[in-house]
Amino acid sequence: MIDDLLPPPQLIEELGYEALLAEVMSDIQTRLDAAGIAYDVGALETDPVKIVAEAMAYRETLYVQKLNEKYASYLIDYTFGAALDHLAKFYDCYRMVDEDDARLQRRTKLEIIGRSAAGPVERIMAMAMASDIRVKDARVWREGRDPTLCVAILSSDNEGNASTELLDVVSAALIAKQVTSDRFVVKSAVTKIVDLKLLVRLSSTAAMQTLEDLESRLREAWSKADVLGLDLNHAWLTSVIMGGDITDIEVLEPTGRIAADPNEAIAFGEITIEFEGRGR
Repeated sequence: MIDDLLPPPQLIEELGYEALLAEVMSDIQTRLDAAGIAYDVGALETDPVKIVAEAMAYRETLYVQKLNEKYASYLIDYTFGAALDHLAKFYDCYRMVDEDDARLQRRTKLEIIGRSAAGPVERIMAMAMASDIRVKDARVWREGRDPTLCVAILSSDNEGNASTELLDVVSAALIAKQVTSDRFVVKSAVTKIVDLKLLVRLSSTAAMQTLEDLESRLREAWSKADVLGLDLNHAWLTSVIMGGDITDIEVLEPTGRIAADPNEAIAFGEITIEFEGRGR
C-alpha cells in the first residue's frame, strides 16, 4: 500500500539518557582507577563529576535524536515543508498553490511508483492529482476486456462530487501527458452515505465527554483514510474506537461490511452513539 508507514529509521542507535549516563560514569570510573585516583562519590547528586556527566549524557541524547530526525527527513514519509519540496523536485513534482504536505507526499509517491514501464495506474493517478488542486484522489480501473481506462475523480469540494469543469481539466491533462495509446473516460466519484449506530462501554473512571468526542474522532480518522474504493467494515471501526477509556464496542449499524466500487467513496451520515454502561 502506498500509504503504509515503516517505523522511522535510526542512523545512530538511541540508547536513552539513563543508559548513556551509566556508560559515561563507568568510563569515568575506569579512567580514574587507571590514574590511581580514588573515586567513590559518583552516586551523590552534588558530586561535580556526576553533574558534568549528566550534562554530557543529556546533550548526547539530544544530539543523537536530532541526527536521526535529520536522517529521516530525507525519506518521503518523514519529510515536510521545504525539505519535502526539494525531495519532490527530484522527481519533477512541484508543490501546487495551497497544497499541504500530505497531498504533496502522496503525489510524490505516485510519481516514484509511476515511473516504471508501461504506464501503471499510479502514473495516471499522479497526472490526475497534478492537474488541479481540487482533485483529492483518483482511481483507475478497466471494466471487463474493454481497453478503455476509467478514471474516477474525488473532489476536495462540492461534497466530493467533481464538476464537469474539473473533469474536463483532468481529461485534458491525461491526454496531454499520456505516453501510451490508452483511452480515458474520466468521471466523478460517487459518494455513498452510510449511517453509523454504535453501542459503547466506558471504563469506570472515564468522563462522559469521551462519548461526545467519539463522533469527531471517527470523522477525522475516516477523512484521513484513502476512501476512494475503500470498504467500510467493523474491523476498521473497532480499531479506531477501542482503547483508552473505551473498553468495549458493538457496531449495530451497518450490520456488515459496506463495499465500495472503485468509483465510490463512502462518507459518514448520521452517527448515533449509545452508552452501554461501564466495565472492564
